[in-house]
Amino acid sequence: MGHMDTKMSRSRQKKEEKRQFILDAARKIFTREGYHNARIEAIAAEAGVGKGTVYEYFSSKQELFQKMLETKYELYRQIFFPIYQKNPSLEEGICEVIKNHIERCIENRELTFLIMQELPSMEGDLKKWFLELNRKRERLFRKYVTKVIHDHIIRDIDMDAFICLISGMMTYLELEIAMKKWDRDLDQTARALTDILLNGIKPNDPSSIRLE
Repeated sequence: MGHMDTKMSRSRQKKEEKRQFILDAARKIFTREGYHNARIEAIAAEAGVGKGTVYEYFSSKQELFQKMLETKYELYRQIFFPIYQKNPSLEEGICEVIKNHIERCIENRELTFLIMQELPSMEGDLKKWFLELNRKRERLFRKYVTKVIHDHIIRDIDMDAFICLISGMMTYLELEIAMKKWDRDLDQTARALTDILLNGIKPNDPSSIRLE
């Protein structure tokens, strides 16, 4: 790599670092003040840059908010792709997804809480964009779960119903963690939920079931 290429590479790296500083600052301000009350001036001050610098990287507060929310989608990509490469068993694959999902929810509980607060007041293009982002995440999730199931021999099931079941569980976990401190054992919870998903709640001996 020549001197000019090295200089350009360093310049791109510095620009990306500054962009990330601004995104990190935006996350702090948005989660503290909410979308509508947040000000670009406050985000710039938190990032240690001028207001004009923020606009060099993001055209508006809405674009900055959107780029920040896109990190949630990227987090889901980070959850699934490493597991893809392992080619795990059905039980291990689903358990790993649940465990990683819980970890990401804990790490990003403030961001989830922010979305819960702001979603009812989102309007127009912003709301359409967010709903599409959520659908994109759901498609990624469906693609992964479908692959894990199809890679193993299981009985024929209604895939839409199963996706609905596991998606609902994931959403509940996300909201539960956002609303209060998580004090459950992560591994134990992931394995317990996986067991219920794959084996149901019937006892091993069906004759022991008692109907009141």
